[in-house]
Amino acid sequence: MDWLDHVSEEYSRTVHPPLVLILCISGSLGHLMSMAILSSMMSPTNAFLISMSCSQLALCANFLYSTFFKWASDELCSPFFFSYYMAETMHVSVTLSVLVHMAGVFHVVALSIIRYYSLARLTTSDSSQPWFTYKKCRVSLLAIFLSVVIICIPLHFTSEVVMIIMFIFIIVELPQGLLAVLSTVTKLHLIVALGDFTEMITLMTSCVIFALFCLMNGRIRSAFSETSCLRWLEQWTHETIEKRIGRSVCRDKLLDYSCNNKSRMVSTNKSFTVL
Repeated sequence: MDWLDHVSEEYSRTVHPPLVLILCISGSLGHLMSMAILSSMMSPTNAFLISMSCSQLALCANFLYSTFFKWASDELCSPFFFSYYMAETMHVSVTLSVLVHMAGVFHVVALSIIRYYSLARLTTSDSSQPWFTYKKCRVSLLAIFLSVVIICIPLHFTSEVVMIIMFIFIIVELPQGLLAVLSTVTKLHLIVALGDFTEMITLMTSCVIFALFCLMNGRIRSAFSETSCLRWLEQWTHETIEKRIGRSVCRDKLLDYSCNNKSRMVSTNKSFTVL
């Protein structure tokens, strides 16, 4: 187990902090952009997605704070980070991390139920009438956050994308639970050695899952493609490729000379025709 402790120490010291910084900042910017786009075409379903994005944004910000706290307490060794008030803030951070992570799980479950009933109503005669209204959206969000506090267990999921998302949750969360149980019944404390790695996987999962939900909606995909920053990036990439291709292609001087002569002959013939 010495090699595992050595690898975990090197990962926590060199790889984990910059990777957390990149993921948290990029994830926060992505969630802010998605909230801005979803709020521009407000509907009950988009309001639900905005709530989910807010919970994932809180997870990214909280994860960034906890990682900074751990890095500062280990590297700086200042008494300030070991004071009672900083310990209390870390306790609040851990509790908030559990709450927002469970909120993301319950948003997935609620969206799967909404998708199930939406597809079921397509077979009825009044399928054109929207059944998921703002009132139902508010009631659903209230039930989600109350259930997060009570810590309920979701079991309902539908559609292929939602099944993939729940499968990702199982892959990420089940090994962590088994390692936690294993550390209590044996002397192998793998959950401690792999703590930073499992937290990183959890953070990446929260970023990927919301992107999958946005990909489920064609209107959201088109709205993302019409944003000014993406259009500027596409135009800049297209212009850069054209410049590189133009510089790499060598022009034939003989071909240019023949083309110039042809253009002159055409202009001369036109002048004779006019005369």
